[in-house]
Amino acid sequence: MPIDSVFNVTGRGTFVIGRVVSGVIRKGDELEIVGFNKTQKTVAVQIEKFRQLLDEAKAGDNIGVQLRGVKKEDITPGQVLATPGTAVAHSKFEAKCLVLAEKEGGIPLCHKALLQFGFNTVKVTGQILLPDGADKVMPKDSADVTIELICPLVMEEGTSFPIFKGKRKIATGVISKILK
Repeated sequence: MPIDSVFNVTGRGTFVIGRVVSGVIRKGDELEIVGFNKTQKTVAVQIEKFRQLLDEAKAGDNIGVQLRGVKKEDITPGQVLATPGTAVAHSKFEAKCLVLAEKEGGIPLCHKALLQFGFNTVKVTGQILLPDGADKVMPKDSADVTIELICPLVMEEGTSFPIFKGKRKIATGVISKILK
């Protein structure tokens, strides 16, 4: 479950909000919070869905999970709540990118440009490395590129993502191979 937001409820503890992407989360399950250079162990104390207490939540459910032993300050939106050992954060991957047309907001992608890449609920800065000999990829063109993020995130092959320059979406991509 990618974490959308984190908050502290006085007298109850830390809650994370998100949508379960796959699997099942049960009350009392041991879990890991993965991403952004850290992994923390915790336990699902309570699960809520629209103010209803649940014993479990399935893929597609938007839920709040009360966590044991973690502080709000130790969790960052964009991290992932997962069963221990099932989620791994990565920072370098190959992708097939398509630059949007100029009328859609696309601008040329330049070699070693620092851009923002959208994954789950967060944008992360990274560097785009074009294939040997290429200086830029023009609007409406596609290319196989390598991307290095400044911090690792949970991702898998086949995941699509937007590419931004500031607030402007300039391209899209699909992860073809995870390198690191």
